[in-house]
Amino acid sequence: MQQDPESIEPRPMTENEIRQWTMCMHIGLLVGFTVPIVGALTPAVMWFMRRDRSERVDQHGAMLVNAALSYHVYMLVTFLLSLFVFGMLPFLVLVATVVTLPVIGAVKANDGALWRYPLIREFVKSPGIASAPDTAVSCP
Repeated sequence: MQQDPESIEPRPMTENEIRQWTMCMHIGLLVGFTVPIVGALTPAVMWFMRRDRSERVDQHGAMLVNAALSYHVYMLVTFLLSLFVFGMLPFLVLVATVVTLPVIGAVKANDGALWRYPLIREFVKSPGIASAPDTAVSCP
């Protein structure tokens, strides 16, 4: 007798799986500097694959999708302004910042904390993320 596939509950993730998965989601943002669209989609695809198995994966995924969207908008605006107004310095500072932040987020995720990226806008909501200041939140 076969079970209905919709009635099967997904297995909860172990602590080690959660830390590895969330760390890889943060590192996935770095892919965006070699293939821009893939870098934005990597955390989103990983989030959709596991968000129902862990609240922390859901939190990290929603935050990373928001970060990817926010920073892509910031990069576009800064690049356009750099062409006509400011020069390349603000754009280069933003690029250096956007490369550094996923590394910090990955280290914090591997330590079990949710680190909110600075200056992100909330496009996608997750029930576990409060609109709190940008800090590291220790996860149980």
